[in-house]
Amino acid sequence: MQVSGAAGGEPPIHASMLAYPDWTLKQHWDDRGALAEIRRGSWDFVVLQGHSLSTLEARERLHEYGRRFDSAIREAGARTVFFMTWARRGRPEMLAAVRDGYGSIAAELGAVLVPVGPAWQLAHERHPEIHLWHVDGSHPSPAGTYLAAAMFYGVLTGGGSAVGADHEGFGYLDTAEIRALQEVAAELVAGPSSGQEEDRDSA
Repeated sequence: MQVSGAAGGEPPIHASMLAYPDWTLKQHWDDRGALAEIRRGSWDFVVLQGHSLSTLEARERLHEYGRRFDSAIREAGARTVFFMTWARRGRPEMLAAVRDGYGSIAAELGAVLVPVGPAWQLAHERHPEIHLWHVDGSHPSPAGTYLAAAMFYGVLTGGGSAVGADHEGFGYLDTAEIRALQEVAAELVAGPSSGQEEDRDSA
């Protein structure tokens, strides 16, 4: 929402999040809290993300519960969005499995795909001085969080770019870092198969 506001996005993106540490889609399904939120029926998009190792350790389960959630999301009049995550620091080989795991289920369901992992890879290659990972090597740093948000902004607005947007509110990042991340996101969103859609509300 901050990225959308800074970029002057109209209409604005409104979002709500239901997330718990290390949870899988199966745990969210069994808990029923996410289903209740989806069935409120006020969303245009619902974003699904499994545990960071889901595509390596439990791909079929990720797909199974992705299908279940997709059915519920469609029934509520929304569209499913898959958050393609990134490889852990020092394990770049993870990205191939992440790409395939999220890409294949998104293609099967005709869902939107936000390729955050490939954006991280490109940003890290071009700007290794920008620290995308938290010190644990798994979770995002403020820069990684910003890059992910810029990717979501671009995809959910059907190709909108945050390049040049005011970085007020992101004081933990300097102007050069913000601009570099904006440019990476814009390049990835402009590429093929990002699953672009018009700007709407997102769960």
